Amino acid sequence: MERCADPLTQLQIDEAILDYLLYTAIKAVLGRLQSAILGHESKDNGKIGFPLQLVDLFLVIFRSVHPGHHGNADLLFRLRLLRFTSLSASRFGFFHTLPTFSALQDMRKRQCDQAKSSQSYNSFPDDLDTTALADSFLSPKPDFDTHKHEQDHEPRLDLDPTSRASRHISHDSPSLLDTLPGFMAISAAQIMLQATNITDVWMRLAAGYMSHAVVEQILVYGISGLEVLRQAFAWGFDKNSKAGEGSDELQINAMFLGEDGMVEGWDDIRDAHIRAVQLIPPANASLQSHLETLISNDLPPTVFEQHLIDFLWGLLNSQPKPLLVQIERGNIDGWNRKES
Repeated sequence: MERCADPLTQLQIDEAILDYLLYTAIKAVLGRLQSAILGHESKDNGKIGFPLQLVDLFLVIFRSVHPGHHGNADLLFRLRLLRFTSLSASRFGFFHTLPTFSALQDMRKRQCDQAKSSQSYNSFPDDLDTTALADSFLSPKPDFDTHKHEQDHEPRLDLDPTSRASRHISHDSPSLLDTLPGFMAISAAQIMLQATNITDVWMRLAAGYMSHAVVEQILVYGISGLEVLRQAFAWGFDKNSKAGEGSDELQINAMFLGEDGMVEGWDDIRDAHIRAVQLIPPANASLQSHLETLISNDLPPTVFEQHLIDFLWGLLNSQPKPLLVQIERGNIDGWNRKES
């Protein structure tokens, strides 16, 4: 007589396996990114793809065995974190997980429409003359390497020469502006999960993310400055938000809610970064040379990348380690060594 596992027991076992695979995959992606930022070359890009493939394969099994069950909050957060880290890493050709061109275009349109509906879209510092903003449409430069303009003492991100994208971002790769909503969503999910508030450190990281997204859009993609400035910085509390219940947009909006509307400190930090990347070059300087000087002195990409990686490691380590990892290490949370 065939014996079947108790459905609840089977679900718990499968969740434990999925959680282990997600954790392993996130560590692999972040470890590869960290090594690259430190300048350590690697020939093991394929090893990053393997744990991602395991996650994809097991997700198919999990959904077929447990239809309608999406996992607990911790599991869903880990899955969201893997999606964001892998999308970010795919910008540089570590593995082939890029969205299709049509999917990328659809994503960009949705994000642009969402930004335009935000109260922050047209909100600029009072002392910023938007009529004087340079809106010259630079020719797209897919081979422009922002890291070449960093000061010599900054670490370089040297990817494998055989990498598909190397350090040059192509137009069919996700841009920083494309990944910005994912950063906001994973941050809001963490805030909700931990029942905490955004900090000054996070606000500066987020505003830096927006600043680098603006610079990349202009120097690499040749996108009009004022429009990209509006879209990149269209984040904050919107009292008139029409975000649906349970949506990422609702969580992000709530993340920026303070006692009297906008959370304290965000407007000042956001406005300061807008001024820093304002697209009005000094006299006798082109917009391109102005932005190249900016990333050389005030916005070195590798500093931002390191801060982002540190943040992502912090998100991963803020959760309890998967049960199978704890068993593997012989130390289970809440158990003494003898019980483990």
